[in-house]
Amino acid sequence: MNDAPLPYAFGQRFATLDAYLAHLKQRAGPIDLPWWRQIGPDLFEQVRGRGAPAAQAERATRAELMHRFGFER
Repeated sequence: MNDAPLPYAFGQRFATLDAYLAHLKQRAGPIDLPWWRQIGPDLFEQVRGRGAPAAQAERATRAELMHRFGFER
């Protein structure tokens, strides 16, 4: 369980990275906030809102996202 504050978690806590990423897709994406889409077996790409600058999309591995957001498994 991640007890650290997470971006766009809306006060919720998540046991796994996958649960957090699903939350972002379902809750943050529809209101134009960033979320992460899986684009490969171990690769994710950040999806940003329509008002975000047209920069190259950020990519990260599962391990990088787990470290970034404080998940152990």
